[in-house]
Order: sequence, then structure tokens, then C-alpha cells
Amino acid sequence: ATNTGEPVALQPSGKAALAYRNIARRLLGENVPLQAFEQEKVSVFAKVKNFFGIR
Repeated sequence: ATNTGEPVALQPSGKAALAYRNIARRLLGENVPLQAFEQEKVSVFAKVKNFFGIR
């Protein structure tokens, strides 16, 4: 997320916004299936490179 003053959950696209809307729909009584959010598998070496800004 960037520091633009807009909450991440209110952005029209994105995983956080989708999850937020699904929770609200469930609270309103709708039957909403659970979403499977999968993370990318990143190697330790790639994380170290990213940490130091190496491309």
C-alpha cells in the first residue's frame, strides 16, 4: 500500500478490498464462499536480493 490517504480496504481492486467486501456481505446474511488467497513462493535468495535492492 502507498501512503496516499486512501484505506487499502476501500480500493476497488485488491485482495484486502475483496476480503473486506466479503466480510460485509456475510454480516448482512449472504452466503459468500471463502476465498483462497495464495501467496507467491519466493526463495530466500530472492528475498535477500530484494532487501538490498539488487535486481
